[in-house]
Amino acid sequence: MEEYKGPAAYREGGEEERRKQELTARLTPLVKDIVMVIVKTVKATRLYLPNNPIYRKFRDELKEKFDRFFEEEDMLSLAVRRFELLFLDQQVYNNPDKEDNIALMFFKDGVREFCFHKDITPEEIDGFIEILKFDMKERELDDDLVTLMWEKDFRAITYTVTEEATEEEAFEEENLLNFGGEPEGLKQLEELRARAADYARKPVGAGAAEGFPEISGLAATGARGHGHGISAPDSDEDDYAAIRGSYKPPDDLSLLNELTDILYEILITEKSDENFGVVVESLSRALEIFVMRGDLTLATILVMKVQDLVVNSGMAGDRAAEIDSVVNRAASGKLVGRVGEFIEQGGQEALEAAGSYLTQLDSRAIPPTVRLLETIPTRRIRKAVCDIVQSQCGGNGKLLLPFLSGEPWYVVRNVVMILGKVADPDTAQALGGSLGHNDPRVRREAVNALLAIKGKKAEEFIAGALADADKSVRVLSARVLAELSPEKAYERLMHLASEKGFGERESGEKKEIYEIIGRLGKEKAFPFFARLFEKKGFLGLQKFDKERALAAYGLAACGTSEAYQALQSEIDSKSRPVRTACLEGLRRMKR
Repeated sequence: MEEYKGPAAYREGGEEERRKQELTARLTPLVKDIVMVIVKTVKATRLYLPNNPIYRKFRDELKEKFDRFFEEEDMLSLAVRRFELLFLDQQVYNNPDKEDNIALMFFKDGVREFCFHKDITPEEIDGFIEILKFDMKERELDDDLVTLMWEKDFRAITYTVTEEATEEEAFEEENLLNFGGEPEGLKQLEELRARAADYARKPVGAGAAEGFPEISGLAATGARGHGHGISAPDSDEDDYAAIRGSYKPPDDLSLLNELTDILYEILITEKSDENFGVVVESLSRALEIFVMRGDLTLATILVMKVQDLVVNSGMAGDRAAEIDSVVNRAASGKLVGRVGEFIEQGGQEALEAAGSYLTQLDSRAIPPTVRLLETIPTRRIRKAVCDIVQSQCGGNGKLLLPFLSGEPWYVVRNVVMILGKVADPDTAQALGGSLGHNDPRVRREAVNALLAIKGKKAEEFIAGALADADKSVRVLSARVLAELSPEKAYERLMHLASEKGFGERESGEKKEIYEIIGRLGKEKAFPFFARLFEKKGFLGLQKFDKERALAAYGLAACGTSEAYQALQSEIDSKSRPVRTACLEGLRRMKR
């Protein structure tokens, strides 16, 4: 059966179009006022306590404007674009700035439309404002806007989340997260690493490495005239304690190159095992001094040259293992933990320098690097550390499995996220086990990770999550299963919706499930929704009105001509929920 394209009145003009124009002209100024007061109220929450008269003034004004709008309409729907909000295709909010932009907050988390309904309460308005008061840079990696709205369990605020972005949108959304002055993440870290590698290959005396940034963060104390302490000092950390300030850019990289080349030549030609061990220990001690003092560029070059010696010198047995002990020390908890201190205390360049060092390390550095996630507070830095751990895995996700049973919950969630990026099929079973974690945010991330892995095993775990105790996990699982296996999703969701207990679920969840069923089933799903839509209770009981309204959203998702006719038959219904759902469904079918 051919899919229905929308009512003739919308395609050819006529009475419906004239009504829309009149409605637009009358209500658009009021909607602009509502959005403007929302913005002012959000800003007020950042400046004043809830009991402050200024904040209460904005909150009362917002409630008043909502009441005026709902005197004429039952629902206020705002379409979300990158930097603007639209009401009936008219712009009511526009902000080209990437910061403090409420449209961008919704857009980047996949929300393409949100609606306020007539029975909205002051508590729900306050909850909505509370969500928006955190800007994009302050919100934690674990708290996307959709999750926050789910947790508020709004009844009179609904929203539509995109199933998948276009290539253009995906590119835009990635760029939107890059604020001025912030690093580009792992790309920049890899560029710094490449420059270090290029310098390490230069011949003796070639000069300082061109292109290394001046590294701001922690500066070493004491003299610099003895080869950066190649000879081990007598005391421990107190002899190279660092102070807060600015890194002095290394001005003797060529000296380091010359000294290490000499030491490497000794290592290759030395006959005495004792002398060989002394040189290796000197390199190892030098590495520790560099890291503890904050000379991370020097430390990175030293590690790379030692790694090159292990691979290309032809050494084997005990001597190869002894040289490799330098890299093992570089990946130790002590040195990686020190690098983590620089990340927390420094700025962009400190992050880049630390990232260059950490990405040079292999899987031995995974445990201490994962531990850094326990203390790093900001979203962008935690994301950079997650990218570093991903590179240390080398595609072997099984190396991360021991951390799935750790604490705190947000570290486990980050590890699950990394497993999704690695997408190692051998980790599907373990990720399925994470669906039993006691925090729903971890379980949601496990569903996303299984989506990245794909395959029959992943699909079965996701299908099992349809029965999760948390509604946000159930709905996400339905969306993901629909993407991975439409036929399996339709069969499972139809069975779920037909169960007796499904009727007791919250309306927002049922609406999401019905829309997925309708979109997947189309003609096959129409009879199911038609039966629900036609079922009327005695004297129009409110319970049946709500069920019929939900069925209307399922009919709209079917998109057939029969579905359109069913919705059209109830646009003048005496039931407000049914009438609103039918009009909204017809509007969606028009698209």
